[in-house]
Amino acid sequence: MRETPDAPRLPVWRWFTAPFEVLAGEDGVTAIMIMVFLLLIGGTFLVLNESGILQCMLSAVIRGTPRASMSCCASWCSSAC
Repeated sequence: MRETPDAPRLPVWRWFTAPFEVLAGEDGVTAIMIMVFLLLIGGTFLVLNESGILQCMLSAVIRGTPRASMSCCASWCSSAC
């Protein structure tokens, strides 16, 4: 990477304040909404994984269980997993 002599160099302290400057800028709301969306998606997968629903859904898909026989019953989930 070549430096051009006309390019201004950023001070080191700006490296640490850059995330806050982005969030406080004009596109900060968009960045915050993307972060909230990713947190919600991650939380959804966490709940599905911790409750065992994700594993049961995946095993049903892999086994090719017909949709009509898939129920939300706990006994089905324990027998399918």
